[in-house]
Amino acid sequence: MATACPVTVPPHTAALFDYGNARIRAQIYWPGGQLAAGPLPDGGSIAIVDADGSIYAKVGWWRGVPGQLVVVGRRLDARAPPLRADVPPWQSYGRTDFTPSGLTFPTTGCWRVVGRVGRSTLAFVVQVTKRRRGSSP
Repeated sequence: MATACPVTVPPHTAALFDYGNARIRAQIYWPGGQLAAGPLPDGGSIAIVDADGSIYAKVGWWRGVPGQLVVVGRRLDARAPPLRADVPPWQSYGRTDFTPSGLTFPTTGCWRVVGRVGRSTLAFVVQVTKRRRGSSP
């Protein structure tokens, strides 16, 4: 019997960085812990399905402590290659503050993502799915 994915659902808030603590926060804006890749009815997308079938999503981070953000991730519900994270140090805004990242999930499934800045960490779990053209978000 398959276990449900223990997704992280941030508190309902208007804050841009909606999950985390005073040292590190993330913008995990996908509803109900579900990251659905594919075209939205209006033509946009939350995440993109790449040619190799992997899923790419942008995630914003806020660093309340100085240092380089490092992001890692692994699938919880099956074997899969690790998450690939692109966190260019030249795109960080100062010693603290905003840092953009590009996360590539090699497969759909239940994923645990961990961001680290120095000794500070922040983890969240997301269910990654693909949406078919024309389906609801």
